[in-house]
Amino acid sequence: MDGFLTTAFLKSFPENVRKALFDEENNYYDLYRAIKKSLLIVGADGESLYDLLESLSDKDPEFGKSLSSLEAAGKIKARTSEDLIPDSFENIKIRKSILKSLASAYTQPADVVFHSIIEDPHWKNELMKVGYKPLVEDNDLLTAKVRHLFKEKSLPLNIGDTFNWARFLSNFVHPFKHIRIKDPYLYKNIHSIDLTGMIKALTRFSDPEQLTIEIISDLHADSNSRVEETIERIRKMIDIPKYKGCLKLYTQRGSASPVFHSREIWTDFWVLNAERGFDFLKLEKGQGKVIKENKLFLTGRYSSEYSAWHQIKDNWDNYLQSSKKVKDLVQFN
Repeated sequence: MDGFLTTAFLKSFPENVRKALFDEENNYYDLYRAIKKSLLIVGADGESLYDLLESLSDKDPEFGKSLSSLEAAGKIKARTSEDLIPDSFENIKIRKSILKSLASAYTQPADVVFHSIIEDPHWKNELMKVGYKPLVEDNDLLTAKVRHLFKEKSLPLNIGDTFNWARFLSNFVHPFKHIRIKDPYLYKNIHSIDLTGMIKALTRFSDPEQLTIEIISDLHADSNSRVEETIERIRKMIDIPKYKGCLKLYTQRGSASPVFHSREIWTDFWVLNAERGFDFLKLEKGQGKVIKENKLFLTGRYSSEYSAWHQIKDNWDNYLQSSKKVKDLVQFN
């Protein structure tokens, strides 16, 4: 199950989907479309779901029929939900009524929780930290803040443009369990890639004990000293002690070079493709300057069943089999 709709979210769902038809900044219809196409299988409290379907049979029979068909097809699943607060949530200082509904939602076997409104942003961050799942609110959908989950975003970068990885990525950060970076030239061009800024931004909501960061590149090494020099450079750039234990470095096998042509950052919820690689910046404090024309494509997990997100997910084990761990060459602690 991909997502769970809280009772509060479910109640406003039909009205917000209707509004989305006339407001392109509203992502509710994108969510609805993803559910209809089975890109996003969601659950909801069974009692609340059936109450809503019954009320829609009188108020809006056409939409009620559509939701009923989604439930019958298993695209919206009725779940048993209890207002019990798990022990791990007991110490969060949030209003009890909110905590009951959301703590219960977080115990569901889903990757994302959809809720109506969280009054305090601090509460939202605490819930995501303890529950370790993204929490999507009404406002996130109404203002297109999470459009990247359902669409492809394209960003052309021209020579002379300013760009900062941390600022760009911060708009798309969630609690991640997997971050995967694939670029055949990342190790070779490590001095011109802001890997530290990328990792710091991407891991902002992530728990080191639940996160794995995997990087596949090509060492382009012609001697052991060259290998050690490259790894030492990476060691200094990933100067984030709490995340070093999450980091796994791989080098592609020479016979597999055609497999690793594309350059991507993949997470549990989106994939970013850099058309001409990640070494397009002259690194400076604050904003870097683009020195090589490039285009970034950000594709959401729920945009299409044939998207690059699914392609990389389905092929990642093959990529690892076509690689070998860097620590086999040089110990990386």
